[in-house]
Amino acid sequence: MERFNESYNNKQQEPRVLCHLCQDQNLIEAYRTGKDIYAQMASEAFKMPYEDCREFYMNPDGTKKLDEKGEPIENVEGHKRRSRIKGVLLGLLYGESTATMAEGAGVTMEEAQKIIDDFFEAYPRNKSIYRTTTANSKAKRIYFDIMG
Repeated sequence: MERFNESYNNKQQEPRVLCHLCQDQNLIEAYRTGKDIYAQMASEAFKMPYEDCREFYMNPDGTKKLDEKGEPIENVEGHKRRSRIKGVLLGLLYGESTATMAEGAGVTMEEAQKIIDDFFEAYPRNKSIYRTTTANSKAKRIYFDIMG
């Protein structure tokens, strides 16, 4: 009997759905060009170069820079920026409080709120969708997911 494993990569599905709903051209272009979406979001929200928001240092050909042991060289500050925007974005999408997002991102509540504000400033269409959806859900006391 032949056995095999099958797996699927569902990474970054939440921002893909958000991108589709909001039709944000910057995010659409990031997907089209194969950019790391969380690094792209961090770049725009924190107003820093994309390369400074990546998890690893990259070579001009797009491969990861390696140390003398052949291990990828981590961009510590870029990794932090990317992780923070990812934690806050997912928190927003899942309806977490600012306090919960702050804890998950390893920042203070004030820092989390600033990340939220910076994200919405960089992506105003996302803010509009978020605010409308939240207001409708609270007013109607009905909550839907993608399956209805």
